[in-house]
Amino acid sequence: MRSLKVTPAQAAVSALVMSVTPASAQAPCDTAGPTVAEIRHVVSEIDRAFATADPALLAGLVTEDAVWMAPEEPLIRGRAAVEERYRGLFGELHDRFSEVTHSMEVAEVCVCGEWAISRGSYRLTLTLPNVPQPIVITGKNVHTYRKQRDGSWLIASDIWNTDAAVRRGPPQ
Repeated sequence: MRSLKVTPAQAAVSALVMSVTPASAQAPCDTAGPTVAEIRHVVSEIDRAFATADPALLAGLVTEDAVWMAPEEPLIRGRAAVEERYRGLFGELHDRFSEVTHSMEVAEVCVCGEWAISRGSYRLTLTLPNVPQPIVITGKNVHTYRKQRDGSWLIASDIWNTDAAVRRGPPQ
């Protein structure tokens, strides 16, 4: 018989899922406290990283062992790999488009001890030079955060998807 290995992140997510009460009961999530404000700040820094094309800023928002689950890509593991992904992505976006705007909204945050989960949405607007109609990509995301020894919160895992299929390839 094989033994099942559970990572600390999986255990924390399981604990959070099991602790959620039915919709008819009072919600267990802190929606306005200092931790929620800190997590909302981390999310705003993601937007700033996109605006400034700064992969180091974005990588500084994630744990050393972060797990990134981008749509249609292999799993990305570790802060250095996240930074490398965004170095390439930011370079491509800012070389190809005259304007890149990224905005995230946090719909809810649930804090459970040293772990937190946020659910939200994002909007990426890309403007091609000399093309008046921008490309708009929208989607949903879930972030898992881990509290650090210094009290700060960093993203331990990120998964997202788009609301509609994104067409890839050269512009038509």
